[in-house]
Amino acid sequence: MIGVTDEQILDFHIENGGSYPVMRDSGTYNQYDAVGASAPFPLDVVIDQDGVIAYVDTRFEPAEMERVIEELLGR
Repeated sequence: MIGVTDEQILDFHIENGGSYPVMRDSGTYNQYDAVGASAPFPLDVVIDQDGVIAYVDTRFEPAEMERVIEELLGR
C-alpha cells in the first residue's frame, strides 16, 4: 500500500481488535498461490507449522482466524 507506513498498519490492526501477529506482504500471496483470493486487498492468511496454508480469506474474519490458530496450537 503506497503511502501507508508499517506503523499505521499496526495501529489500524490494534484499533480494530487484532491480537495476532500481522505482516506486510512481501510476496506471500504469490508464493502460496492463494486460491479464491483474486483481489488480495485484504488477504488474510494463516500458515501452519509446516508452511501449509491453513486459512485464507479476503474478508476480515478475526474469530475464524483465531479458531484456526487455536486449533493449530492444539488448544
